[in-house]
Amino acid sequence: LANVRRLYRTDPDSGAGAIASLMLYLKAAMPQLRRETAALEAELDLVRAYLELFRMRMGRRLTYSIDAAPAVHGAEFPPMLLLTLVENAVKHGLEPARGGGHVAVTATARGGALEVGVTDNGVGFDATASSGTGVGLTNVRRQLQARYGAAATLMLTAAEPRGAAATVVLPLRSA
Repeated sequence: LANVRRLYRTDPDSGAGAIASLMLYLKAAMPQLRRETAALEAELDLVRAYLELFRMRMGRRLTYSIDAAPAVHGAEFPPMLLLTLVENAVKHGLEPARGGGHVAVTATARGGALEVGVTDNGVGFDATASSGTGVGLTNVRRQLQARYGAAATLMLTAAEPRGAAATVVLPLRSA
């Protein structure tokens, strides 16, 4: 909100854009908070709105792409889980990187499974880059375990040439 206020004072058109992004984010986020399950498409809308808000803060230092096969838009996906992964990518991957970077979100179906990935080209798994407690990823793992048992996984890998990738694989079900 402080960034929005500053934008309205210095660049009213950008401030109006920030308010529009905030409204989209809240419109997408509020219904998700009480849902047991969500459609992947709703989660992608939430992530898009979140990234647009962060782009107001980071400017050209943040770019992103969302590539989801239309066939998986209606797939079941745990509410707010994808947002947690994207938030981690920005907070622990891109914000510490002086030059910012890119977040890529992908979703596809593979042999009865839904595979959703979040990749950034930030600082990677350098331990000095993160001051986080690991609560976000722990919650993601717990949520996947509670909903899907051994049928779902969260994989963390180093991205090449730099950065990190988080991939969730879970049973492909219709929302």
